[in-house]
Amino acid sequence: MRSRHRASPVPIVILTAFDGTAAEWAARRLGGLVHKPWDPDDLVALVRKHVELNASTRDTDPGRPPAYALDRWVEVVLATARGERDVTTQAEWGQTYAHGASKTTLQRWCKPFDVTPDDSLDFASALRIVVHHAGRPVNFWNVLDIADPKTMRQFLSQSGLAEGLPVPDLRTFLRTQRSFRITSLHAVERGLGRFSG
Repeated sequence: MRSRHRASPVPIVILTAFDGTAAEWAARRLGGLVHKPWDPDDLVALVRKHVELNASTRDTDPGRPPAYALDRWVEVVLATARGERDVTTQAEWGQTYAHGASKTTLQRWCKPFDVTPDDSLDFASALRIVVHHAGRPVNFWNVLDIADPKTMRQFLSQSGLAEGLPVPDLRTFLRTQRSFRITSLHAVERGLGRFSG
């Protein structure tokens, strides 16, 4: 299945009675998962989503990473953003939010975007604050596992966040953050929109 998916842009939908987080994660990366007993409306909705997604993501940007690379990266970033716990190292990030991925695996996942795992983790940590606290001020010392004032100032500056001000919404955050230098930030925003719905 994996080699067929790489050779074709057609999403693969898996129909299964098996219940497991690893299987669900893999199926979402391939295209989708429908559990038995299945509802035809669920399958139609999933196919419709992929038809609409294919129409909206068709572009002529030759620098755009393949969709599966974007999906993989976005999935681990969003798992981090939705999480309650701040993580500070690549090893902890891989274990906590990337299904046990090693530091080397995280590096490979970030490579298509020409970014480091550290920058991706900083981006995900800042996004976690946006997801949980948009529109209101937050005490960053209570939501981040950072103890050094200099490190905190640097993180806030790079993330476009400021003490005493309301946390921005997603669009504002994506425009103002400086920790994540990706050549096609619009692809990241599109990917985040795909997974957050």
